[in-house]
Amino acid sequence: VNQMAGDPGTRYNTQPNLKRQKPIQPYVCSTLEDFQEERDFLASTIFPRLNDLCSPRGTYFKAVDLRWSAVKAHKSFTTNLCRQYSCLCSQHLKLCLDCVDSCSPFFICLLGQTYGDFLPHYTPFLFSNIKDFTNLSKGEQNLYVAAKNGYPWVLETPNCSLTEFEITQAAFRKESQFQFFYFRTSNSLLRTFSEEGEEEKLSPAFLMNEEGKVKVGRLKAKIIGKGLPVRFYRDLDELGDLVFKDWSAVVEKLYPVPIIMENIDYKHSLEYLYHEEFAEKCEQVFVISKESNRTFEILERFALKDVELDSDSAGLGLNSILRINALPAYKSILLLSGERGCGKSTLIASWVKYFKSKHPGVLMIPYFVGSTCESSDIMSVIHYFIMELQHRAHGNGARLRGETQ
Repeated sequence: VNQMAGDPGTRYNTQPNLKRQKPIQPYVCSTLEDFQEERDFLASTIFPRLNDLCSPRGTYFKAVDLRWSAVKAHKSFTTNLCRQYSCLCSQHLKLCLDCVDSCSPFFICLLGQTYGDFLPHYTPFLFSNIKDFTNLSKGEQNLYVAAKNGYPWVLETPNCSLTEFEITQAAFRKESQFQFFYFRTSNSLLRTFSEEGEEEKLSPAFLMNEEGKVKVGRLKAKIIGKGLPVRFYRDLDELGDLVFKDWSAVVEKLYPVPIIMENIDYKHSLEYLYHEEFAEKCEQVFVISKESNRTFEILERFALKDVELDSDSAGLGLNSILRINALPAYKSILLLSGERGCGKSTLIASWVKYFKSKHPGVLMIPYFVGSTCESSDIMSVIHYFIMELQHRAHGNGARLRGETQ
């Protein structure tokens, strides 16, 4: 953070006129146990290609895949982690439906022969009569939390699996032209009833599995009956071709390819927009508290302790400012630490907005590692800061690619 001459509101006079586009972030829905291979393949091979297609259009493609929901409790978990895990499990349905909403209108669904866990022969009851939440099963706890937090309709069909709840929220309670369903066709022969032992056929697990097959069949018929776009695939390559074809058409429809200017700042402009989009999303979920206000004050004092420029330095360039005000001999670094997912980025993004509004004359260059595909690369980080400083120092004098030094 430093104070520099010039109008901080003037930015990128030499850059192409790009505007921030809404990213394409489809929610990936499937039963978890039997689609790991497909999810890995799409994440490693197809989604990066779609992101490359989005990049020159001023947006990005980033699928939301909540595979953390398959994490199991481990013996090595501390008491605190066990408590957090239990709390997360009881909110699983609500959190997934929240993500489906935030990703709307984009949705990808993979369906096979399995239906997922559900509550068999479950009769709804009045949650208002519940006195001890912990006495409920995990499935009942999920229904309770979801119903109390914006999704009361889940009680209308409480025997659904998580997968069907997600599909219902995305495709049957909303309308969208950017939802695609991929049905896996199996080449393996299913065992006949005659091959099953009598004891196995009568077991609760077997009967529940058979009921699940009926339910997934009905769900597929419901999807097809509504006229939603359905594709059938036999292997990973066929799935990849279908997904890339469908979603590249979505990219082209929403963001036709622009005329790309051969400007050294073009890539940097896109990177800047990505960080702005990331910060905006963080700000949307930030909740102000006494603790956050105290943290804001600490961060502000730290950021301003080296900004002690004389009024005579106003209007001077960066080199002149640095000659007048020598860099501090100590390391000016503040570390804000915490467990993953506790809200560090959200806090910082909100503070940056607060600080910029309060101190518009102070140069601040926010950078969020993890917000883009290249943001964790050290050379990309250095390049980003250099370009920001170059634009602030030279404005219209920033050189284009190919010019001699």
